Amino acid sequence: MSQNNTPQPVRIVRETSNISSDNEVREKLVAASEAFADLLRSTYGPKGLDKMLYKSNGESAVTNDGAKIVAELLVKHPAAKAFVNLGEAQENAIGDGVTGCLLFAGALMHEASGLFRKGVHPLIIVDGFLKSIDLVSQKINEQVVEITDLDSMKVVAKTAMTGKISEDQSDLFSELVVTSLNKTSRMEDDLFICTSENVVMDKSTSNSFAESHIVDGVIFKQRVISNKLRKDFADLRIATLSCPLKMQKTVRDIEVEIESPQQLMAFVDNENKQMNDIADNLLKLNANCIFSSEEIDDSIIHILAEKDVFIMGNLDNKVLENISFAAGSKICGKLAELSNDDLGFGGTLKVISVPVDDGFQDKIILDKCINPKVVTIVIGGTNNLGVDEVVRAMHDALKVVSLVMQNNEVVRGGGNFYQIAAQYIRKEATKISGRERLAMEGYARALETIPATLSANSGKSSLDNLLKLRSLISENDKVGILPNGDVGEIVEVWDSAEGVLHGIKGATETAIGLLRVDQMISARGD
Repeated sequence: MSQNNTPQPVRIVRETSNISSDNEVREKLVAASEAFADLLRSTYGPKGLDKMLYKSNGESAVTNDGAKIVAELLVKHPAAKAFVNLGEAQENAIGDGVTGCLLFAGALMHEASGLFRKGVHPLIIVDGFLKSIDLVSQKINEQVVEITDLDSMKVVAKTAMTGKISEDQSDLFSELVVTSLNKTSRMEDDLFICTSENVVMDKSTSNSFAESHIVDGVIFKQRVISNKLRKDFADLRIATLSCPLKMQKTVRDIEVEIESPQQLMAFVDNENKQMNDIADNLLKLNANCIFSSEEIDDSIIHILAEKDVFIMGNLDNKVLENISFAAGSKICGKLAELSNDDLGFGGTLKVISVPVDDGFQDKIILDKCINPKVVTIVIGGTNNLGVDEVVRAMHDALKVVSLVMQNNEVVRGGGNFYQIAAQYIRKEATKISGRERLAMEGYARALETIPATLSANSGKSSLDNLLKLRSLISENDKVGILPNGDVGEIVEVWDSAEGVLHGIKGATETAIGLLRVDQMISARGD
């Protein structure tokens, strides 16, 4: 104890650690959240601009896809990491809407900052936000539009790709998205199956975008080890195996003493007999195309190649599974269990050589399968940057359309639902006398960030259009921000209702999680 009887402070962390509390920590969290949202703001909407990402290893990318940008950022601030997790969650669940939910989360933190300065307690703000999200969930049920026809599904796909690819290409790629999902969707045990996982994309820089097409099967790259294998097959009977086709090794190492050339030849003849038996068993099934995820002995490949059978081993398990889904074959773990009922069927198989960095690689194209559960979209283009951006846009569209095909529920885009929800929350907030009302009004203003950003990125006045939208939407609930930035009736812009609600809920939960923090302890001292 000191001379003046004043107790000395007790340190429980290192001297290099820094502790921020109360208003200081809240200001840091808000500043980081707003900075993260501002980073993506200019990329949002049909008129959004691109970001050029340049990595330390020399790779670069040009994109306005929020998921790609978030994935490439190396962030260190806890609030920024929370936003990265939010973007990843939206991408994994929905595929689209990453930028929108991050902008909304940043707007919520901005509104909370203003309420802090007015003396509103963080938990009061949390209560107001929770009441608001309940109102949003109620309101979206009233605004849902059910669609079932494929033409409307193409509009959903086009909306998901808007701003990521040119309008000239959107018709073609939306057609490919809907057609591929329609081909692979099916009923199993009274359950409708439609997933983007059953649509694979293959990049082809040798063609133009206009030559992009669907292959009713799979495409994969692997070296064909035998020159005797034909490069072109038709009317395929396909066998898929997960077992090796070679001599089985003994469990124990043994030594056998050979006393004569006849004994050596007996060993060789026995090995050849086993290889011939394996080949004969495959030939009896009349399979002319055999794939395995395990090793295949060269002698078996040689025997079957002479019999005009295509055979390939050491395939990746996912590739073998896709072949099985496309051809309708069953993957057998034992050759003895393989029967004619396990075979699948395909139209054509072609092997073509494609150039790679270190020479050439074989591309195997399995096409024209009957009722395939897996199809491949071949995306053409003259440069890798353009093709990569189309692949990202198609990925988003595939996930969104598959979701809508399952529940048939959409809402109008162009910020329409966000504005409707904002005005509904304002109306309900007038019934509350406590300070939660201030948080609900802030939540409504945060929702309006979406139509305001759409308008601003189109070069129009966000304030003027927002005021106009507030006025018109009370009379016509179909109005929103048009692609040119003006206010008008939204006709052919559909967003997944589940995707929009998931983004709003995710952003709200992220903001609430940050608002509950009252102290930040940094071991780095920053």
